[in-house]
Amino acid sequence: MGKEEPVGDRIQLFFFRTGVQGPGHDLQSITDAGALLLAQNCPNLTVLPQLQYTQVTDIGVIVLANMCVNTIRIDLSWTRVTDASAIVLANNCPKAKFVNLSFTRVTDAGAIEIVKKCLELKELSIHNSLVNDACKNQMRQMRVGLRIDG
Repeated sequence: MGKEEPVGDRIQLFFFRTGVQGPGHDLQSITDAGALLLAQNCPNLTVLPQLQYTQVTDIGVIVLANMCVNTIRIDLSWTRVTDASAIVLANNCPKAKFVNLSFTRVTDAGAIEIVKKCLELKELSIHNSLVNDACKNQMRQMRVGLRIDG
């Protein structure tokens, strides 16, 4: 038999994914407190739930990155995260393969750290972030074959 996720992980993912679907709920209702609950109850997550349009800030992302170190897919697009989140992700989630920082406040410093430290990274999306063209070119030179969108 294949290894099954612990019940707590399934319950929290169900709550996180469906809790925003019901009447009176929207993505804006997901906060750093929700990210903390998710991290505490689902430390083995490999794919973070999409956090676009949520109220999750650097605080929530840093908690997730500190507790969910096996994460390989991270989508933080359309959030208010900054380099603080990117640097903690780079340091704590070295297995990350797909990172989306589009429409965030991440700058050159955060993007460079992810490229340097996430050695399995295949794709970095940085559309409408604060990463400049010179940095994008530098990252392409650092990691030949890395797909950089943005």
